[in-house]
Amino acid sequence: MRLLVFSDLHDNWDFLEGLKKEREKADLVVCLGDLSLKYDPEIAEATLPLVDFYIPGNMDDKRTEEIMLPRHMHARILTYKPYRLVGIGYSNPTPFNTPGELSEEELLALGKRLVSAGDVLFTHAPPYNILDRITSGAHVGSKALREIVDERPPLLHVFGHIHEEIGVEKRGRSVYVNLPPAMEGGYAWIELGPEIPIVEFARMP
Repeated sequence: MRLLVFSDLHDNWDFLEGLKKEREKADLVVCLGDLSLKYDPEIAEATLPLVDFYIPGNMDDKRTEEIMLPRHMHARILTYKPYRLVGIGYSNPTPFNTPGELSEEELLALGKRLVSAGDVLFTHAPPYNILDRITSGAHVGSKALREIVDERPPLLHVFGHIHEEIGVEKRGRSVYVNLPPAMEGGYAWIELGPEIPIVEFARMP
């Protein structure tokens, strides 16, 4: 299965233009939130027909979520045999009081209800101390998500939110991916097959 996954669009209309062609090469297109810094509903309306699944980020307001509802995979488990795809949107609390934040307790409850070992996990926020470092050097990922992935290691965990530590990290049998932000044209191709997931970062033409 070939996935095209992106996050943190932040009003990049050029990215959506490129996605119209690139999406034809993917089995599934997944958006991990933060469509607009300005809460622009037109961005959501343009994104909706281009993606198969969406989880909200911390910068997505209620209007954005309403528009994207037909693609919503927050708090859902989707089965594409032999894979289970799990979505957990929003972020742990930030200093900025953004509209899409959950407490660590809420994230932990969601994770315990939804996640099993070996899942393909999509979240907006990273787990604590995994590709979550900001410019100051602080780790700002979710401690709840870290507890979940330590207890129930996923096959693959893909997220965005933190733009400073883009990369791929393998821990045990799990592969963790912090996506390059779509606001800068970045996204990832991910191949799910019999071996470990293959991740290739790309930039929208």
